[in-house]
Amino acid sequence: MEPKEKEVKGLEYREIQCGRFAEAVDCVVDSVEDNSFCLVDIDGTLITNQFVKLPFVCHFADSHISSDIQESFSKLAGVFDSGNLALVTNRNGFERLVWNSNTVLDNAKSLLSKNGIENSLYTFLNKQVHWLFSDRSNQLVEQIASCVDAESVFTLYSIEDFSYVSLNRDSFLNEIGKRLKDELGLDIRIVNYVIKG
Repeated sequence: MEPKEKEVKGLEYREIQCGRFAEAVDCVVDSVEDNSFCLVDIDGTLITNQFVKLPFVCHFADSHISSDIQESFSKLAGVFDSGNLALVTNRNGFERLVWNSNTVLDNAKSLLSKNGIENSLYTFLNKQVHWLFSDRSNQLVEQIASCVDAESVFTLYSIEDFSYVSLNRDSFLNEIGKRLKDELGLDIRIVNYVIKG
């Protein structure tokens, strides 16, 4: 499938579909730029069991991160400095009745810890309606901005799963890119690997 591409004055968005997380990781590893950052979504990406996305049912679903995905994530972590890689999610630790978010987030924190990464889990982002809660991504934008080399084009990689709920998946990443462009005055390239298995 041809990549989906958009470009608006120094902000380029490219979306590439992949079949599995390992494939997306290989693509990022093969093309990684020095001046870059990578975001990885949790549900459907690190935790592939689709039942974790269903209210109430999720409590009975396996929400562990499989060993092959852990290996792929470690490979990804190996090409990025620990501050240049973050996990992002709409979940928050307060959702315990309807969602099993505390378990999912604990598994994500454990994966980060195994790879020597600290303070790189960003929750409660509401990516589908980010414009209503733009302040929730402030810390994420600050972390990304702190990793930027102000001398060259900056590449923001993302790995997430395909979802019919998130057909506007580019809007959150473009908003992050626009904020970085405005703050730093650099051209921003966004490459989003979307897992559609």
